[in-house]
Amino acid sequence: MKLYQALVLSLIIVLSMLPTTLAVGTPEKVAVVVSTPADAIVAAPYAKAMGYNLIF
Repeated sequence: MKLYQALVLSLIIVLSMLPTTLAVGTPEKVAVVVSTPADAIVAAPYAKAMGYNLIF
């Protein structure tokens, strides 16, 4: 019985990693929201590299 439970749990974990939809269509808008200047300094290069908007 433990082997069956381990197999089912493994299958659930593997299936949970699969995307449910294909990335087709309009891209999503993503924004990085920060509330302090220190956060903005850290987040700005990341947001720029990823093409995200930075909202301060």
